[in-house]
Amino acid sequence: MILSRLCKTLLLSSALVAQSAFALQILDAVEGKTLYAKISAKEPSRVSLEGGKLRKLMFDATELQVEPDISTGQAFIRPLVFDKPINIFAIAESGATYTLLLQSVDIPAENVILRDLNRKAANVPPVERQGDYEKTIRSMIVGMASGQTPEGIEFEAAQQEYALWEGSRLILTGRYTGRAVIGERFKLINTSTDVMRLAEQELYRKGVIAVAIEHLNLNPAQATDVYVVRTTASGN
Repeated sequence: MILSRLCKTLLLSSALVAQSAFALQILDAVEGKTLYAKISAKEPSRVSLEGGKLRKLMFDATELQVEPDISTGQAFIRPLVFDKPINIFAIAESGATYTLLLQSVDIPAENVILRDLNRKAANVPPVERQGDYEKTIRSMIVGMASGQTPEGIEFEAAQQEYALWEGSRLILTGRYTGRAVIGERFKLINTSTDVMRLAEQELYRKGVIAVAIEHLNLNPAQATDVYVVRTTASGN
């Protein structure tokens, strides 16, 4: 019953990805092939490499503003021209070079993830080999909810409390780390004297791509499990 409700919740979570701080575009990257991506005309968009790091971007400084993040191997970009596509080269730490053609459009910030098809699949956890990001997210959340660590995913027990809202406690109880996504299991406790009504979208933040809550209404002193999936590029 619980897993059934969580799977239904995932349909909403997947739809909310497009409304969160960064929407997702997953591009199958092959050297010598031009990749087409949309980026926001008004907000910064993020470019990252699934399971790896980008060493640098080559671009025309009159067409694109770039802020690289050396520690995470990703870059935040903002267009300076709006009447033509923008050509860039993304160079990975491995030396692989990807060609991108970016079109600025009036949309919220975008998260452009490059998935190198030539990387050895043997190093990718099975849950992340499915070729469908939505299936990967669903498998991760169902695994966390059922207490089963997906094959190839590293589990780490935790007991760390985070500030959330007045009248609540949010405790991280486990982290599931893959190459491209991280799953986090939280315990949310209502410490107020009123009924707490929850909505998944309230827990979205930068880098989060799915949220599922076991119980959406909490009586005083009641607790619920919360499952969050985010990209590894978003950091710890």
